[in-house]
Amino acid sequence: MLAVFLVVAVLVHAVAAAEDFGPCYRECVPGETRVCKFKFHEEIYNALNSACGRCADGEVADCFARACVPLDGVERTVYTINRKLPGPALHVCAGDTVIVDLQVRLPGHADTIHWHGLHQRDTPHMDGVSMVTQCPIPSGQTFRYQFVVDLPGTYFYHPHNGIHKVNGAVGVLVGRAPRALDPHADLYDEDLAEHAVFLMDWMHVDAEYVFPGLHKPLGQTPVTVLINGQGDFQQADGNWTKTPLAEFRVRRGLRYRFRVINSGGLSCPLTFRVYGHKLTIIASDSRDVQPLEVDTLYTFSGERYDVVVTADQDGDAFWVHSYAATCSAPAEQVAVLRYDSAADGTLPAAPRPSARPGLLQPEGVVMNSPACTGGWPGQRCATDLQSLEAPDDPRMLGTAEPDDRVVQEVVFHGYTNEELFDTEYYPHFLTFGRNIAGTIGNVSFKMPSTPLLTQPGESPTCGGCAPGESFCVCTHVLPVRLGTRYEIVLVDATDVTGRVDSMITHPMHIHGYSFLVLALGTLANITSGR
Repeated sequence: MLAVFLVVAVLVHAVAAAEDFGPCYRECVPGETRVCKFKFHEEIYNALNSACGRCADGEVADCFARACVPLDGVERTVYTINRKLPGPALHVCAGDTVIVDLQVRLPGHADTIHWHGLHQRDTPHMDGVSMVTQCPIPSGQTFRYQFVVDLPGTYFYHPHNGIHKVNGAVGVLVGRAPRALDPHADLYDEDLAEHAVFLMDWMHVDAEYVFPGLHKPLGQTPVTVLINGQGDFQQADGNWTKTPLAEFRVRRGLRYRFRVINSGGLSCPLTFRVYGHKLTIIASDSRDVQPLEVDTLYTFSGERYDVVVTADQDGDAFWVHSYAATCSAPAEQVAVLRYDSAADGTLPAAPRPSARPGLLQPEGVVMNSPACTGGWPGQRCATDLQSLEAPDDPRMLGTAEPDDRVVQEVVFHGYTNEELFDTEYYPHFLTFGRNIAGTIGNVSFKMPSTPLLTQPGESPTCGGCAPGESFCVCTHVLPVRLGTRYEIVLVDATDVTGRVDSMITHPMHIHGYSFLVLALGTLANITSGR
């Protein structure tokens, strides 16, 4: 087994050094912008196919053959971009124009690509949300996305039609600022494309297998995690697959900017830890923050953190570890942080980390755990992140009343069998311990029949349920006034009395906007009043 790992480490490093990060990956210079063109071919593909040769048998060089998608060594059908998973990495400079010609090759399916985190100012029709900003692209057709990456930051792309994201077709998108304009430039020495950390929760079956879900087994939980599309997996017979781990090379004494992306599509947050090293958070969701040092990140679907890792420890190799928290099974993955002083193939001297499922608190300082209230030492919550440049408008800081306030309760509606299986009524649902539908303000969202942005008024919408209704299904639209500053209060009223669906976790974000987190708390206990 050791010999296998030694060979893996040598070849992974060689491949990473030669990887193409796109035509616009360069040292960014103030005032210098480019037009960056890419061609995407999205298709249904199979991991570990014949392009991989004997990769599954431990011939690691074959794992990096052209068109081979090795993943964790378990064969399955996937969605790929250009027969890669993750797809091509797009590294550009802030201000660059990105042009992507997406050809969809999904027989019987249509798709769109969303550029997660970009505001799309002046180009909302390029946001890539099926039936909201555009029609889905039919199989066999090509659609051109064109937009400016106006703000520096860590982003990513993924399908935004149905549940395609869970099957793949995801990738890194980074917009860099010139060092002279980066407020954190003095905190790190290197910002390298190969230090993007792309986390994926992963199943060994197609997404359609678990949506809406099986009655037994329950849930839509991952069986493993992928780090930059790589990893291994312990099979039922106790043997590990022979696919290579991801690795990150560093030079001793230097400080590195790592860009951690959670591209997950399931219900469990993913942790990120580099053993033996602190993580200094300098950006969250592409917005600069006051530096905050932690040991472990909890990241939720769609979230990105930029952290600085200093290569100043004794030793030559260290484990990088991610696991799916709050899940019932120990879905996890490891990678290797390797110093330049280490011989190729050096593995960490410490034992391989093992996952601890559930709401267990990792050691040290932890950022944004699912039960985060700031109630125990070492816990850091979203409210502990301070914007580097807070606005001077008191309405945006919570020190003055906002122009308007929107309060929405987030809760699951539980169907009765009579309600769900009435042959005259076909509601959408998930099976997660019980048959449920997610709601915001008691409304379960129904996709419109025409895109809301390009064909407004053609599809019926609602602003909430009719008086007296505790649950409804419609195209939920909340109108807002231009130039108004809103305070949005989201109340998670999920029943936590032991039902399985009480462990579902999901972040909230708004396309086209950034926002400030003003407060975080828990609901009062109706018995104690606290």
